Amino acid sequence: MDYATRLLDERLIGEKIGEEKGRQEGRIEERNRNARNIIIAFKANQAEPSYIFQFVKSAFKDDLTDEEIQQMIDDVEDNE
Repeated sequence: MDYATRLLDERLIGEKIGEEKGRQEGRIEERNRNARNIIIAFKANQAEPSYIFQFVKSAFKDDLTDEEIQQMIDDVEDNE
């Protein structure tokens, strides 16, 4: 394998890793956006923060920690 071929291989591997990382980051951003939109919708309907917390926790149980959910609720309340 000559230098140019090896360089091309490394570049292709790097692009593939970058694409996978970008997809993962996109999924995380979309998940956070969806959770935030749910919180905003419940807040617009004057739902109790404890109810919002439990709903979001059950909807995103495998994806968000309790701290992340509470931080999102606090952020939405601060922006009202």
